[in-house]
Amino acid sequence: MSELITQALRAAARAPSPQDRRPWLFRAHGERVEVHLDHSLAAHPDARATLLACGAAVHNLRVAVAARGRRVVVDWLPGPEHLASVLLTGQSRPTRYERALAACIETRRRRAPFPDGPVPDPARRALHRAALAGGARLLFLDGDTELPAVLRETEARRHEHDPLFAVLHTENDTEFAQLRAGAAMQHVLLTATHLGLATGFRTLPTGIASARPVLRELCGGRTHPQTMLLLGEDSAAVSDTHLEVGIA
Repeated sequence: MSELITQALRAAARAPSPQDRRPWLFRAHGERVEVHLDHSLAAHPDARATLLACGAAVHNLRVAVAARGRRVVVDWLPGPEHLASVLLTGQSRPTRYERALAACIETRRRRAPFPDGPVPDPARRALHRAALAGGARLLFLDGDTELPAVLRETEARRHEHDPLFAVLHTENDTEFAQLRAGAAMQHVLLTATHLGLATGFRTLPTGIASARPVLRELCGGRTHPQTMLLLGEDSAAVSDTHLEVGIA
């Protein structure tokens, strides 16, 4: 196995997952990496959370490879229980944004309690672009938006302060859409880290039967909520909010 593949797999394994179970299995064949579901680690009450985690791992792998000057082609769901095939192809010149995201794979940490500082509009626009690049959308729940009671009560027990909530949602709710949503989620989380934001995510609320219809209505009624993100500004570590978002 090449050093590049080894480093990329280490980055992939740092993707967030429920209870840090890491429900993926990587198989390297030359310059191709297969991503499978590891059933010995995949048990979770919300199967969606497992696919989101695996999609996030694929995204980390892509970012790590791109930052080292290689192009990547991803084939999603090429076979039964074969979630993705990632092929390294030609050479490329990594962008500043790609290098920044790769560095954030190592540094992203969920912080608790979240800071009280608001997330500024330029950062929100950058995060929304990051979601769009992955085929998803991001709805920020603040201002006059009322959280479903079950979510508000759950989060009130977890945080001393009030983070900004955002719902990542997609047009479809297939396995493919959920995997891609996981990649989009990780793109948003890494971008937020680069912008100096404290980050967290919740896969469980979108699996609560009483919450999903309300979240779907908040998103317009025609899309599917995949996960909730928590965001807060860390005034000690704010970066450039004008970088071009270029990895899906």
